[in-house]
Amino acid sequence: MIQAIALVIVLFALAFLWMIWLRQYLRTQVETLKAQWSLQVKELQFQLDRAPIFLEKTRHDEAFHPVWMELRNMRTQLSRQAEPTRESLQNWKQVLQKNLGKVPSTDWVLVDAQEDLQESLTRLEKLEQESAQTDERYNQLQKKFPYSVAFAIFGFRKIEL
Repeated sequence: MIQAIALVIVLFALAFLWMIWLRQYLRTQVETLKAQWSLQVKELQFQLDRAPIFLEKTRHDEAFHPVWMELRNMRTQLSRQAEPTRESLQNWKQVLQKNLGKVPSTDWVLVDAQEDLQESLTRLEKLEQESAQTDERYNQLQKKFPYSVAFAIFGFRKIEL
C-alpha cells in the first residue's frame, strides 16, 4: 500500500515537473518572438534615421517631388506611432522599395543612403522570414497534445500573424 502511494506521488511529481518544463518552453518561444519583433523595430528605426538623408538629397528636384512627399509622409506617420504595427512596417517597406530605385545615384551621399536603406531592407526581410517561421512553429504547438494542455492551463494565446 505504501509503495502504491509512493508511486502515485512520484507520478504526480513527474507530471508537475513536465508541465513546468512545457510552460518554460512556451515562455521561451514567446520571448523569442518578442526579441525578433524588437529587432524588426530596431531595423525600422535605422531606416527612419537614414531616410532624411535620402529625402534631403531629393527634396529640391521637381522630378522626384512625388517620391519625396510619399516617403516623407510615411516617415512622419511612423515616427508619431508609439509602437509600430506589422501593417505599418509592411506599408513603409513597400513605399521604400517602390521609391528607392527611382532616384538616380549622382551624389555619393545619396548613393550611400540608398545602399544603407537597401541593405536594411534586406536585413528586415530576413528578420521577417525568421519571425514568420517562429510564429508558425509556435502556433502549431497549440495544436499538439502536450502543448495544447499547457496552452490551456497557463493561458498562452495564439500569435496573430
